[in-house]
Amino acid sequence: MRSFTVLASLAVLAGLVTPARARAQCVPACFPDLAGEWQQKLQTGAVAEYRLPAAEAARFTRRLEALAGVIHAAPVLQPPRGIQPRLRAYVSYRQEGDSGRASRQPVQGRETVELYFYFADRNGKPFWGGENLTVADFWVNDPLMTLGAEHDLRYEGLPLPDGRRIRYMPVRTGELGGFPVYDEKRVIVSRSTRPLWVPVTREQYLAALVRTREQDLAGAESGLARDPYTLWLSERGKRERTRDEIYKAVKARSPQEAEQFLRTAADMETRTEAALKAMPREEPASLRTLRNGVAGLRSELAAMAPAERNSQAWIARLGDVTSGLLPAGTSGARALVAVNWDFLDRSRARADWQLVTAVFEPGTLRNKPGHVGSIRLKQLRESTDWRKVATLLD
Repeated sequence: MRSFTVLASLAVLAGLVTPARARAQCVPACFPDLAGEWQQKLQTGAVAEYRLPAAEAARFTRRLEALAGVIHAAPVLQPPRGIQPRLRAYVSYRQEGDSGRASRQPVQGRETVELYFYFADRNGKPFWGGENLTVADFWVNDPLMTLGAEHDLRYEGLPLPDGRRIRYMPVRTGELGGFPVYDEKRVIVSRSTRPLWVPVTREQYLAALVRTREQDLAGAESGLARDPYTLWLSERGKRERTRDEIYKAVKARSPQEAEQFLRTAADMETRTEAALKAMPREEPASLRTLRNGVAGLRSELAAMAPAERNSQAWIARLGDVTSGLLPAGTSGARALVAVNWDFLDRSRARADWQLVTAVFEPGTLRNKPGHVGSIRLKQLRESTDWRKVATLLD
């Protein structure tokens, strides 16, 4: 990625591409039929963490190579049109809220397809490079990615006690090759009948929100406690030690000057303390809002009946003082869930493929229907042979 960024930056500096054209990022599309070059690499650095037998590790990496072949066979990539596709395959390891060691976990993998696109230089000729945000990711055995690693809720995804994060439940928006599509960008391929997600109850959500808001309140109160007057009092001992060291050094030279120094230091201490103590110290409105918010959330939780506590949480947005909880099915609200780490069958061989999740992200600059990156990404999603992807599952 860095080399592509540097290449594009140098091109701008050299006048090959004007800054205006670089910023425009080729909208709506340019050179849509220019054949690009497909490249792919396989990185297996995380294999050692799993402590797999050599045959199992080889089986997993061969499967990654087979998935790369299925992706490359998509019609839109034969040959690439208006894009420079770069695929990188990994053996990876990342678990959220799952403290088990890698040596006991199903093996995870990832394949990233970056669709670099062409834009015009000053002479109208094609040039490609620059930062790329048009990406398709294929995740193997990673239930978290059925929800997405991004945190949709405030506070970077409210944490549950077991380390999992609370997220909005994806919305099913279609089907490809017999497999569900969620939020128009996530295709989930699996044969398992286990639930991908577990509901987050109203009690779990409220308790997580209270814990997080309490942490915010404690931090704010700690900051308020360090006002100038309190800080001055807390550092008195340090000042006295420094004063005594200076007094001793001055006394060795002149006892009269040393005594004058003590009187001056004492007067300064008294006057400074009085001035700081007289300063008005009002509690910030933001701190009162936090304190009222925590109190309100605690009251809301305490008032819940048992049946309500155990029902699934639905919210539209988080409020500053209230929880934002709404009745199930309210228009504009979404149900809350957490990843189900029991979705993967731990009794099976750890190198078995049980789940493939493909996520298609057009990115901020490319999320325009007429842009070549958005067009090709959508075509890749729709033209990938998902039934063939399913044949890679064990």
